[in-house]
Amino acid sequence: MPMFDQKSAKRGALGCSAKVPRIQIGQVADQGAGQKPKGNLKASTLAMIGVGGIVGAGYFLGSGLSISVAGPGVLLAYILGAFIMSQVLGAMVSISAAHPVQGSFRVYAEQTMGPYIGYVLGWLFWMSGILGIGSEAVAMGIFSRVWWPHIPLWILSAAYAAIIFLLNAFGVKNFGRIESLMSIIKISALVGFIIAVVLAVTGLLPAPGMVGWRGITAYGGFLPHGWNGVFQSMLWVIFSYSGIGAVAMASSEVERPEKTINQAAVAVVTIILGLYLLATIGLFLLKPWQSYNADVSPFVAALSAIQIPFAGPILNVVILISAFSVMASSVFSVTVMLQSLGSSGYAPSFLTQLDRRGVPIRALLVSATGVALTIVLSYLLPSRVYSYLASVCGFITFFNWTVNLLTLVKWIKEKEPSLPKSVLAWGAPYTSWLVMVLIVVLTVYSLEIRDQRMGFYFALLFYCIVSFSYVLVRKRRKQQAG
Repeated sequence: MPMFDQKSAKRGALGCSAKVPRIQIGQVADQGAGQKPKGNLKASTLAMIGVGGIVGAGYFLGSGLSISVAGPGVLLAYILGAFIMSQVLGAMVSISAAHPVQGSFRVYAEQTMGPYIGYVLGWLFWMSGILGIGSEAVAMGIFSRVWWPHIPLWILSAAYAAIIFLLNAFGVKNFGRIESLMSIIKISALVGFIIAVVLAVTGLLPAPGMVGWRGITAYGGFLPHGWNGVFQSMLWVIFSYSGIGAVAMASSEVERPEKTINQAAVAVVTIILGLYLLATIGLFLLKPWQSYNADVSPFVAALSAIQIPFAGPILNVVILISAFSVMASSVFSVTVMLQSLGSSGYAPSFLTQLDRRGVPIRALLVSATGVALTIVLSYLLPSRVYSYLASVCGFITFFNWTVNLLTLVKWIKEKEPSLPKSVLAWGAPYTSWLVMVLIVVLTVYSLEIRDQRMGFYFALLFYCIVSFSYVLVRKRRKQQAG
């Protein structure tokens, strides 16, 4: 979405009524020292940003991957994932509420653990965002093959990615409001799906193909693959929660941050967990869980059990909209992060420059190039590309979330013992350590699945590349200083 257009600056953060964070050279450093930017986002708007940035293909399509591994036990995985997400989001917003800065958690990590961590966190966040955009584009291609099965996946994916970047580059009048509407549509779709399931269960809607409550226990039991299946599904579950960074990236633009940020964060966790649990239960009531996979959205497949004319195709359109909405949010986040890296000297300074319309076209072009490379995978590995992309993003999310938790722990211990903590960060720093241990355990379990293991190798490769590049950047900066 054209959140960078000068004329729509007050329209735009992630499509809601907000002032767009603008990062000029030196701005991050100044604000990191405690200067608070002024914003006009309200709690409800920030909550919409959070929900809109999370609910996308990671759930609408990725839930098929999670269910295939855990069966109905995936409900426990979503609850555990919500606990982990809430602790991480609580860690992010606890500092943001007291010290809002542009660059958000990357700046806090750098202040507590040094430039290396700030550099690595920023670049890995950008990489995971690029992969996330690529995965959403691939998912949109998969959804679209319901209508155009003969068009190669990579062509559909490339077309959708091109559209979102062109909209950012050239701008479309009032598209910010349209993106807000897209967020409302996809939330309404999940609510509508839940209502349809309730009507089917109560007999008010004809559903001859519905399996009913036995769908939760009759096909191998509630835990058909035991707790191993639950833990092995967690990587993809975490991926469906990974968009919480959008809340942190927009937190520098809120009014009354000490109150607004926490209210929005609590609303995001409550809404997301409620929607995910109720909608997933609906999937198990409509069809046997073994019938779900990532070849088609489980929600479209499930609606075949209910006799509602055109329900499947209509929901498929809504899911396309949801993926497009998340792509828009992700483009905003990765571009702001790239500008933040450029402002701090961790990326070429030309990335901070705006064109005459106020669009950071160079940062957009670099991000678009990264997405194009991920879509190449959909040409080379069309049958497994979504699983691979989701797995890589999941492991990078594990790393990023661990750094955020550790940032809060060190911030409380070394910088501000009296920091007012978000209600989501209850028990911190002790619960922060618990979640970090959980992330390590879940990483080990994830390696038992081939696709996830491949994702781990790629995530490790990215980490090594970023770490090596830091050595080069530090050497260059020392030479310039000398």
